[in-house]
Amino acid sequence: MAEARATRCSIINAHARQIFDSRGQPMIEIDLQTELGLFRAAVPCGSQTNEHEAKELRDGYEGYHGMSVEKAIRNIHDFLLPGIKGMDPTMQQAIDVKLSQDLDGSQSNVGAWTKKRMGANAVYAVSQAVCQAGAAAAGLPNWQHISNLALNRSVVLPVPIIHLFDGGRRAENGCLYQEFGIMPTGATGYSEAMKMCSETYHYVRKMVEERYGIDAVRVGEYGGFAPPFKDDNEVFEFLVEAINKANYQGKIQIAIDVAAYEFYDKETKLYDLGYKELDNDGTKKISPIALAKKYTDFCTRYPIISITDPFDRDDWINFGKLTASIGEDVQIVGDSCYQGNPIRVQKGMKENGTNGIAVRPIQVGTVWETIELVKLAKSDASGWGIIGATRAGDNANSFLADLCVGLGLGEFKAGGLSNMDSVEKLNHFIRIEEELGQDARYPGHNFRQPHVKPDLKK
Repeated sequence: MAEARATRCSIINAHARQIFDSRGQPMIEIDLQTELGLFRAAVPCGSQTNEHEAKELRDGYEGYHGMSVEKAIRNIHDFLLPGIKGMDPTMQQAIDVKLSQDLDGSQSNVGAWTKKRMGANAVYAVSQAVCQAGAAAAGLPNWQHISNLALNRSVVLPVPIIHLFDGGRRAENGCLYQEFGIMPTGATGYSEAMKMCSETYHYVRKMVEERYGIDAVRVGEYGGFAPPFKDDNEVFEFLVEAINKANYQGKIQIAIDVAAYEFYDKETKLYDLGYKELDNDGTKKISPIALAKKYTDFCTRYPIISITDPFDRDDWINFGKLTASIGEDVQIVGDSCYQGNPIRVQKGMKENGTNGIAVRPIQVGTVWETIELVKLAKSDASGWGIIGATRAGDNANSFLADLCVGLGLGEFKAGGLSNMDSVEKLNHFIRIEEELGQDARYPGHNFRQPHVKPDLKK
């Protein structure tokens, strides 16, 4: 790795503009200027904002269906830039604290910094651009600068989680679960992992077209296929067949995102497996115990290694029971239950709720707070898996890949291989792998504890 060589510089100016994300919705791009040049950042806003995450700011005007971001852009020009102008961009913590606490200052009733006043999309755009400028001032690649900021000595390339099939409310098929993807845990390096994913993806595409017709290979906004599967069993059988055709049995495993909050009945505290049926009469509601048994059965029959959001956001008890039951072999990931909120993460630790977390910096709001959140997740004695995750409505900016490597995250959740916003980040890991050379490490089966030497015999 390169040695840092600090160069004196300060933030001179910034200009933000409205551009468009991968769904054609407005988003923020910012050009930050220092003596060393111009540093550009762009941030995703996502398809929705949840209760516990940092709050993006949209205009609510008639144009763009209320989704324009001119207010947030004005906040950058009128408040955020003047507040940090002249500061040294290598001082990431001081700048991010000023952005979120001094210049924005909005807090939730439990004390989390919400970015509600300025907009998390405005604050994170500035924070990300500052980090890139700080890396240039230190004479380092972005990922290495982030590693230094985090005092992280475990630089690794992540195991990619590639999205293949849509289900749940995203597809008119019989699949109850929202996403089905693959993880190349048996690869010996990142480039080999992407080769395995690419080859399997093309087997899947060919099989879908042959069995369900050309229309079935059209993908949704997340990049997944949505053929008319009758149920989740059919998806798993299909994936296993595709993995076998690619000759990667035992080397590629399955990851699912259930999004069980979509079919949770808060009144009865039951999970409605008939929620997609037009004539749903409620007779297919089952208990959390019965739902957990379905997960256990699936994991016994298929090579499922990771389950995200298997229960409702606040169903901590059943998260914990499932983790205690199968968590030694299967990663139980909290995504919507955490939403990047450190207070929620602390609750999950106290409840022993999960053994994994999905981290999206836009949900947290600044680079420094993302570093702190990852440190918190790593502090859990059970050894949490930490997934750097893209968001719907993303862009081709590759900074998230730098962040994942710099923070030593063992996993990266991408969209489908037809989405260039995801593919650009996946490609950036290849560039970083080349930069690292002999020092490049791929965790393989040890994705939950990526600092441990990979066990290739698994």
